[in-house]
Amino acid sequence: MKKAIVFYMYGNKNAGDVAICLGAISLLQELGYELTFVSRFSGQQCDYNNSKEYLREYHSDLVIEPGLFSFDRSDNMVKKLLAYLKGILYVISPVDDKRLKNLISENEVIFFNGGNLLRGKTITDYMRLEALLYPIRIARNLKKFIVCLPQSTASTSKIGFKILKKHLSKFNKVFIREKISYFTIQEKMQDISFIKATDLAFFIKDVPLAATRYKNKYLLTINTAERHIAIILRATTIGDIGELLDSKKEEFADSILTFIDEFKDQYKIHFVVQTQKDKEFTEYVLSKISSSNCIDMIEEYDPYIVREVYRNMDFILAMRLHAAILALSVYTPVIGYFEEEWGFKNPGIMEDAGMLWTMDGKELVKYGRDLASRRGQFVSEIKHFIDIEKRNILKNFL
Repeated sequence: MKKAIVFYMYGNKNAGDVAICLGAISLLQELGYELTFVSRFSGQQCDYNNSKEYLREYHSDLVIEPGLFSFDRSDNMVKKLLAYLKGILYVISPVDDKRLKNLISENEVIFFNGGNLLRGKTITDYMRLEALLYPIRIARNLKKFIVCLPQSTASTSKIGFKILKKHLSKFNKVFIREKISYFTIQEKMQDISFIKATDLAFFIKDVPLAATRYKNKYLLTINTAERHIAIILRATTIGDIGELLDSKKEEFADSILTFIDEFKDQYKIHFVVQTQKDKEFTEYVLSKISSSNCIDMIEEYDPYIVREVYRNMDFILAMRLHAAILALSVYTPVIGYFEEEWGFKNPGIMEDAGMLWTMDGKELVKYGRDLASRRGQFVSEIKHFIDIEKRNILKNFL
């Protein structure tokens, strides 16, 4: 088998981050790679051990190495700045990094994992980019074949694009995961060739162990004789770095409550928490609903099991992109409800997949009615989209 290394394995506090890793595993193993992942967390951080244990439950053949730096987005600003500074010092240090060179040398192909990392408009963003992309510089010096798996961009400064261009020029192939990011980044870097693709989580394969665990946990909660809608909330800024303003949270809550009033008599409604930072806001919205036996909350951070939950929904209303993608990967239609500051990835991927989305909560009821009346048509569009994208990405790998 061909040997490949992937920078980076993400933490499992956010099911969406893990879903990208699971999609990478499914796709790259299908292509015949023996995989090593390097964590985004150092060996001393709990996130490293937790993610490693989780992935090895489903994929015992993976090699998972501790990361180079200690980054944690949940740290306060001072700790984050110190971590970034430490990362930059590591990058510019003249000390020969034998461990990193050995890891890269042992593999034929070097992958930079998918996500939303091709962005930067602040000093901390620039430091983050330099540190995270440092292994790519080493790989280029070692004359390795380097691939950037599907990434998105967001609001980025001239300096940010200059840093990105410097690093992206080192890749042999760069996949961009939706059309808005693709056209934006192509315009800024016309001398680099990019390949339009989609998010890796669309390619996650079914796992029998996850289906068994789902039945053990949720068979009584999600009765297949009933109709179901899942709602996934979010009230954080891009990258989950901070909280949105209280006024924005109230706007979200009011729109969701209006949506629930419209559909609670025809569907059983489940709030799904798949990211720990969403739990408090979800509980707040749930507390504003008068007692009802048709509304509950599911807290589940295992993306494989979350997929099984969404598989059994008629449709979902998602404020988290990877809630939408996990649902779409099992052919469950989605309505996206997003905030502009979350970047191009949300509307871009929803448009690519032919799904309904909005930044205006007043449109949710209208979109819900439309989706319910044309569900079969949306399911067909999802299947067609995933089939086309899978063939496209495999063709560009070969």
